[in-house]
Amino acid sequence: MGIAPNHVFLLRRIMANKFSVYDSPKRLLFIIIFSVFAAEALIMFILSLLHPASLRMWAFLDAALLSFVLVPVLYFFGFRPLIVQITERRRAEETTKASYAELNQVFQTAADGIRLIDKSFTVLRANETFTAMTGIEKATIIGKKCYETFPGPQCHTAMCSLARILNGEERIEVEALKERTDKTKIPCIVTATSFRSHTGELIGIVEDFKDISKRKKAEEELKKSEEKLTAMLQSISDHISMIDRDLNIIWANDAAQHIFGENIVGKKCYEAYQGQTRPCDPSPCYTLRAFQDGGIHHQDIQCVVKDGEIMHFHCSANVALRDKDGSPTAVIMIARDITYSKRLELQFLQAQKMEAVGQLAGGIAHDFNNILTAIIGYGNLLQTDMRKDDPLHYYLSNILSASQKAANLTHALLAFSRKQIISPKPINVKETIRVMENLLLRLIGEDIELTTRLTDKELIVMADENQIEQVLMNLATNARDVMPDGGSIVISTDSVLFDENFIDAHGYGKPGTYALISVTDTGAGMDKSTREKVFEPFFTTKEVGKGTGLGLAVVYGIIKQHEGYVNVYSEPGKALRSRYICP
Repeated sequence: MGIAPNHVFLLRRIMANKFSVYDSPKRLLFIIIFSVFAAEALIMFILSLLHPASLRMWAFLDAALLSFVLVPVLYFFGFRPLIVQITERRRAEETTKASYAELNQVFQTAADGIRLIDKSFTVLRANETFTAMTGIEKATIIGKKCYETFPGPQCHTAMCSLARILNGEERIEVEALKERTDKTKIPCIVTATSFRSHTGELIGIVEDFKDISKRKKAEEELKKSEEKLTAMLQSISDHISMIDRDLNIIWANDAAQHIFGENIVGKKCYEAYQGQTRPCDPSPCYTLRAFQDGGIHHQDIQCVVKDGEIMHFHCSANVALRDKDGSPTAVIMIARDITYSKRLELQFLQAQKMEAVGQLAGGIAHDFNNILTAIIGYGNLLQTDMRKDDPLHYYLSNILSASQKAANLTHALLAFSRKQIISPKPINVKETIRVMENLLLRLIGEDIELTTRLTDKELIVMADENQIEQVLMNLATNARDVMPDGGSIVISTDSVLFDENFIDAHGYGKPGTYALISVTDTGAGMDKSTREKVFEPFFTTKEVGKGTGLGLAVVYGIIKQHEGYVNVYSEPGKALRSRYICP
């Protein structure tokens, strides 16, 4: 038979109440006395039922029965529970000691430094890590004020951890720079929590100090590495930017921001670089193709930078960042300025074209000049033998006049092709201009004002003076023709030094000192397409029959034959300025 559940519950309550009796010595004494009296009363009752006996027998029976009855009662109701309670207490004490040892081991071997502080700022306990961290022995720490053993900038301020806990905060976490006894600074993350008794009374705080020196050192090394990387990227003259999948610029180096604007970060790449409102054509562009296949893509583009200048760039796009699945999340775009290379390429192509045209024109002019020499020679012989009143004399004069014009034309072509024989000698450019000034005034007419601005520097060059005079006459004539209603011409001179910086900036020249002749007029100017063809032979903007198109071509040929350089600066509606540079 088993015991009913309600009986088990009742027995548990009885045993619980029974063991609770021995928590008090008074109750235990009461039970012992009560048991003795109850047993004695029971024995007296039993003995009264027996036959009368002697007093000695009576005492013996009373003692025997009392021992027989009282010993089990005292054992089961007194000593046995007391033994059990003592055993349980010893077991509890051993468990408590074991738990304390475990907790103390955890406390002492914790990776963080820990100390307990009471409300009067006195250190109650500290673990081994804390003593190693502070450099102070534990015996010295215990009993000292917290601000004496491991001070920091929060001590004696409203930010003090204990003061904040006393003001009602339960948990505080701050980063602080603590000071060891040897004045070494240790960066720590300080966590402070309230320390309470078993009744909930606030005793003080528990402070946990996590030494983050290694983390700080790693952060400093990472910062230095980032600074080096940033400095390296910023020092690169190429324009570098990082673009996300939505084509937003998320980073750009100084070179890119200097050219395209400091506010390009956050803009779409096609908006910042191309000034467009949608992705570039052809679509997909090289940046999108890098996102699609993860490869490196190149493309030459033309951009209008922040100051309105048109620049050419060779761009490459390569994946820089990927997500955990390996999909590209950002692309590095590197744009290299090739404007100078493009300019040199155009100059080279123009020079090749002019050279080819010059060779063709020179070859034709040379052969044609030989034919004209024979025509003019035989014409002069015929004219010598012909009478003045001969009816054919008029026709012969027209033939010789036309032949001379054709000869002049061939000379101009030879000058352009740089095949004309020149006689260079040291000449003073300023003196040549002064001598030519009166002739040029008669050439351009009264409606045009001629001004000369000559430098004080000596301008001695090795040149054919007749050719330089031809250059000035052609320039004056060309300026006159573009100002039919009058205007002004300014001829100025200067001495210029070609150094490496000048050559890099302009894309031509050899190092040295040059004589500069500038001719500026107040005509209508010219557009880009006209400027590109202005020195080509037979190119003219005049009406048919009013120009041969060789004036500036001859100037170009003469200057090039003297190993000089020619530049034209003009825009529609603005004055034309041409610069002629001779070594």
